[in-house]
Parts: sequence; C-alpha cells; structure tokens
Amino acid sequence: MKNMEFSEIQLDAIREICSIASGTAAGALSQVLNKKITMKVPEIKIVPIEEAVDTMGSSDSIVAGVYSRLMGDFSGGLLLTFPREDVIMLVGKLTGGETKIHSLSELDVSAISEVGNIIAASFVTAIAKIIDKTILISVPKLAFDMLGAIVDFILIELAENAEQALIMKIEFEDIPRTIAGHFFIIPNPGSLEMLLDSIKLFQHPAG
Repeated sequence: MKNMEFSEIQLDAIREICSIASGTAAGALSQVLNKKITMKVPEIKIVPIEEAVDTMGSSDSIVAGVYSRLMGDFSGGLLLTFPREDVIMLVGKLTGGETKIHSLSELDVSAISEVGNIIAASFVTAIAKIIDKTILISVPKLAFDMLGAIVDFILIELAENAEQALIMKIEFEDIPRTIAGHFFIIPNPGSLEMLLDSIKLFQHPAG
C-alpha cells in the first residue's frame, strides 16, 4: 500500500481534532498540577515512517518516551517524547522536587507516565468520536533512551505494515518556561484509511 495523500482540508480537520484534544489534555494536567497549563499543537506533519525520527530530531538524542498500544477498531501505537532537559523540568514540576536525569526515581517514572497517559487518552478520545469506533489503549510504558532506539523498538513491537506517522509538536507553556515535545501516532494502514474516510464525512455530512 502506497503512502496516502491528505488534502489541505483534511489536514485542517486533523488540526481541529488535535486542538480539541490538546485542550482536554491541558485541562486534565491543570488538575494534576493544581496550576493552569496551556498546551498548544503548533505543528502537525504526516510523514513516511522512515522519516519519522528525522522529523522529531536527532536519532541519537536522549529522550523520555512514553509509549502505548492502540487496539480495537483503530489500532497502532502512540509515542510521546520530551528532550532530556525538558524532562528534568517537567518532572520537577510534577513531583515538587529535583530530578537527576540519570537516576529517575519510581515517583519520577510514575509522573512522566501519567502525563503520557493523560495526553494519549485525550487524543484517543477525540479520534474515537470522529470515527465513531471503539479504541482501547494499553498501560503506558516509559523508556529513557536514544530517540532512534525507542522508535525502532516500537516498529518491531507493532509488527505491522505501518507506513505513515502523524507527528505533532506539542508545547506546554509556563512550567516555568515553554516545554516542547512530540506526539507520534503510528496507525496501521487500515486505521489511517478509516480516519481519512471519517474526515471526509466529517467535512461533508450527509444531508
């Protein structure tokens, strides 16, 4: 199956889905932190799977990656990544303490995983509403490694013919500075086709 093409109208629809989901995620994170959090999605790209790592950064850059499997009517994988420096700041804000980047405590791991879980659940809920299907999400796994190694592991674990990835740059503001990461959705080909068809219907409803 060749890479699917998305029109500008369909990309705008995907941006709208992401905007809704990011608002939901920001609200949930605000409750966790007891502080208003603003989350933006300034950049969205759909790229061939082999270009995914280069789109997110250097393959040998150290990142914290939170990964979940998608199952049910829409299947694939989700990955949230943050650069090393931003992870230190984010975890410190979540736990109220200082974090040494080479020594993540159990509390640190739990905090990062919870952020990934909240964001993933928000986006999955938004996609499920659009396609009107059931999507199940696995318990998140945290990896602290080179970006290229994490992505390679995910592609092996999926063991599917995933050919394209939806990559979003996400930003959290004022924690105490802007923290930027990437949210990476790898849908299986049939799921990507389902999303594309649903967006067409969403843009051109019957009647």
